Amino acid sequence: MPVDNGDVIPTPPESAPRRLRRRWRVLLLLVPALLTVAGGVAAILAIENVRETARHEGTVAAVANANATQARQAALAVSGIAYLVGGRSVSGPDSLGPGLARIGAGATAQHDRLLDLVGDDADARAALRASQTARADALAALEPPITRDGLLRAAASMSTASQALTALADRAGEQEQAADRRADRVTIAVLTLAVIVVTACWWAFLTLTSRLQRRHLDLLRHMAEHDPLTGLGNRRALSSAAEDLGDTPAALAMCDLDGFKEFNDRFGHVAGDALLRRVAERVALVGADVGVRAFRLGGDEFCVLGPGIDAKRLGELCRAALTDEGDDHRVTASVGTALLPDDGDLRGALLVADGRLYDAKRARYTADPAADRRSTVQRQAS
Repeated sequence: MPVDNGDVIPTPPESAPRRLRRRWRVLLLLVPALLTVAGGVAAILAIENVRETARHEGTVAAVANANATQARQAALAVSGIAYLVGGRSVSGPDSLGPGLARIGAGATAQHDRLLDLVGDDADARAALRASQTARADALAALEPPITRDGLLRAAASMSTASQALTALADRAGEQEQAADRRADRVTIAVLTLAVIVVTACWWAFLTLTSRLQRRHLDLLRHMAEHDPLTGLGNRRALSSAAEDLGDTPAALAMCDLDGFKEFNDRFGHVAGDALLRRVAERVALVGADVGVRAFRLGGDEFCVLGPGIDAKRLGELCRAALTDEGDDHRVTASVGTALLPDDGDLRGALLVADGRLYDAKRARYTADPAADRRSTVQRQAS
C-alpha cells in the first residue's frame, strides 16, 4: 500500500540521475573550454585588426618621414646653391632638365604611394595636396633661366612640402600609438573576460558538484537511518532521536505483532510486506497526530518514542494502530512501555519496555492458550 503522506513517513531525498550528473559535469567542463577557444579566436582577430591598423599607420609615418627628409635635404641643397650662385643666372637647360625630371618623377611616385596608403583619410589627403602643390611650385621655380631668387623660392617651397609631410608623419605616428594602446586595452579586456568566464564556470561546476555530493550524502544518511520497506526510522534513527531529547521526559513503546508469522506463512511474504507497510503507515499517522516518532526495529517489531504523552495512552494508540483485520485474518499487537529517563537511558528503557512487551505476550497466551493452535488449524484447513 503506497504511503500518501510524505510528511509522516520520510521519503528518501531525490537524487539526480547519473546520466544527468555526467551531462552537467561534461557541459560545465566543455563550456569554459569552448568559450575560451571562441573568445580567444575572436580576440586574436580583433587584436590583429587593431595591430594591422597600427602597422598601416606606422608605414604611412615612415614613408611620410622619408619624403619629408628628402624634401628638407632638397631645400637645404637648393639654398646652398642659391648662396653659391649669388646674383648670376644659371642657364643650360640641357644639363638641368634630366635632373629636374628625375626629381619630379620621384616626387610624383612618392605622392602616389602615400595617396594609396592614406586611402580615404581627408586630412591626410589635404596634407598630401599641400605637399604636392609645394613641390610643383619648387619645380616651376627651377625652370631655366635659374636665378638666385628662383632657387630661394624653390627652397621655400621644398621646406613647405617638408613641413606638410612631417605633419602627416606626426599624425600617422599618433594614430599608430593610439592603435597600439587600443590593442593593449582589447587584450586586457579579453583576458579579464576569459578569467571571469572560466572562474564563473568552475564556480558553477564546483557548486553543482557540491550540491550533488550533499544530495548523495543525504540519500546515504536516509538509507542508513530508515527502514527500506516501511520508510520508518531504524535503530540508528531511534538512537539519534533519543539523543536529541536529552533529559526531556519521554514515553517509549515497544510493539510486536501477534499472529504475523501465521499470516506470513498463509498469505506469503509479499502480503506480509504489504501488511507491514499498512501498519507502519497507521502507526506513523498516530505518531504525527500526538507529536511522536515511529520506528521499525526489525521483523514485526516497532517502537514509538516521543515527549509529552502518557505511556499508557501511547501503548493503547499503538495497539490500535498495529491491529489489522480482514475477512480472513486478524493480526493484533502486544505493547510494552517505558519512561525516559525514569527507566534509564535509551538502552535501559528499551530493556524495560522489552520485558513488559513479553510479559504482555505471556499474559495474552496465558489467557487464551489455544490462540496459536487455532491459527495453525485454520492455516492447515485452508
